[in-house]
Amino acid sequence: MRTFSARKTINAMPSELWPLIADLTRHAEWSADSIEITEVGKDRYSSRADARGKTFRAQIEVTTSLPEELLEFRVRDATGSYIHRIGLAELETGTMVTRQVTAEKLNLGQQVLASAARTPIRIPSLEASLERLAALATLPSA
Repeated sequence: MRTFSARKTINAMPSELWPLIADLTRHAEWSADSIEITEVGKDRYSSRADARGKTFRAQIEVTTSLPEELLEFRVRDATGSYIHRIGLAELETGTMVTRQVTAEKLNLGQQVLASAARTPIRIPSLEASLERLAALATLPSA
């Protein structure tokens, strides 16, 4: 399996970040890619993402939700099946947010694509998403 990750310390508490992370329909607010996520049932979602000139449709299932600590969900689309983990660790200066994606059950073509996209596309996308999450979470209250 191929795993890639990014982490960032965000100047916000886990309780402030959790609503942005746990509600998958809000991921469009901070995703680096243009994405729309719709709830279709308990812990089940569908998504439509536009990235690099292509549209990807996916099925999403939340597998673990530990409030203010960990969200894990499985995404299945034409490029394969991926486990997404977003962990929150409270620090004196805010929260360390770790975003990890692990590819699973990929056929040979999907493995090649995942490997080729890891460094130039996937990791920068994770990093940009965390930057956007940080900016959104630290906006002054109205």
